[in-house]
Amino acid sequence: MTVRGRIYVVVLLFLLTLPFFPIANSLAAESSDTTGPTLTGFSFSPSSLDTTNGPADLTVTIEATDDLSGLRSSEFWALVVFKPHASSGIGNTISDPASTTTIVQFHEYSRVGMWHVAFVELADNANNVRIYTEADLQALGFPTTLRLTRHQDFADVPETYPYYPQIDAVVTAGIATGYGNGLFGPDDLVKRQQFAKMIVRTLDLPVFGTDVCPFTDVASGMDPNDFLYPNNYIAVCAAYGITLGKTATTFAPYDNLSRAQLITMVARAANLPEPPSDYAPVFANFSDTHYPWARKAAYAGLLEGLQGMGSDYAFFNTASRGEVCVMLYNLLQR
Repeated sequence: MTVRGRIYVVVLLFLLTLPFFPIANSLAAESSDTTGPTLTGFSFSPSSLDTTNGPADLTVTIEATDDLSGLRSSEFWALVVFKPHASSGIGNTISDPASTTTIVQFHEYSRVGMWHVAFVELADNANNVRIYTEADLQALGFPTTLRLTRHQDFADVPETYPYYPQIDAVVTAGIATGYGNGLFGPDDLVKRQQFAKMIVRTLDLPVFGTDVCPFTDVASGMDPNDFLYPNNYIAVCAAYGITLGKTATTFAPYDNLSRAQLITMVARAANLPEPPSDYAPVFANFSDTHYPWARKAAYAGLLEGLQGMGSDYAFFNTASRGEVCVMLYNLLQR
């Protein structure tokens, strides 16, 4: 072979190997990549969604880097999931590595109240996955909570009803619900176990099926609409010191809630400080157990809006659903 021929062969072999260099480099990068992508940005807008008129969209932005194999391009590289405590989640993915946004849609039947980012999952081309939990996101200074609201009108709660604003706010926030027949029952009485669920939702305390109730008279049965009800909610109330029970081992879950019990438990939940020593509320000492808490609640403004509050207020009468909404609304404002 001539010198010129040998040169042609060398050049041809070089040209034939060129396409393999990027592939080889890519394979080397993937084989040496053993860690998942790093989250560099996370946000969503708006921070509150209203599903009164139908589904509502949340725009989520996720930014990440992966120095070796790159963000996964064969399928989704990012997944975000929102969920209320102890319920199923709603989420979406980002498939295009060049994109950083996705839309998470909340349908009109989504549970109202606080939703949390359950996790953000990232993946690269070496199939390394990194999961960021809600706690991880909070540590990085990223937002993690979203409030879902839905307005509902009730035939028995007209705008002229004394507690209309508070009931409307508490229902819209997902703390209380109606009976499903267009009625709310504002004057109906409240079981102690029902109130436990409502105040836990007001405070957005985490509830899990593993929460153990310390009271022997609380059943572990399930509500058709919430598999945690009632024992897990009562367990959380006990764990946070909101309730001490009727005794050390009993809660009386089916007893009607009294106004005194309502005020005491809300005051405990608010962790109220002692008022000034010279502060005197509009009512006298009516109970060694409940008066100190009612005095704190009055000073903090938690009794604002309760009809008939004064020197002759019947603290040991049963509390109505409307009165419970007033107290929980005031607690929400703190």
